[in-house]
Amino acid sequence: MSSHRPSAHTSELVNRRTGATICRRVHVARSLWERMVGLMGRKPLQADEALWLEPCNGVHTFLVRYPIAVMVLGRDLTVLAIHGKVQPNRLVCPVRCGYVTIELLPETLAKAVVMLGDRMCLVPDR
Repeated sequence: MSSHRPSAHTSELVNRRTGATICRRVHVARSLWERMVGLMGRKPLQADEALWLEPCNGVHTFLVRYPIAVMVLGRDLTVLAIHGKVQPNRLVCPVRCGYVTIELLPETLAKAVVMLGDRMCLVPDR
């Protein structure tokens, strides 16, 4: 499995503990502009889709029209915080030592077996 530096396109999000793919299409946002825009004004996420924000340790859901799930990871991609359902117009406060934030649909996260301390990885498109 790869490090967390995938190609500029999309990658798969995999839970290293279980080996299970959580999302097949992860869009990576690393530039300041991509992170600032996030999910605002975009089409709603699909069940197999997520947004990877790096660096980022907290998010808001202002101008996002639907609930999202949020995972915050440390630099080693260990899950530090899980928010199963964040309603629109809310704030997920910054997580100490957080470095990556992943936004996905609540139902996608609910189907995945993700626990605090799990390690995630991105597998680039082949």
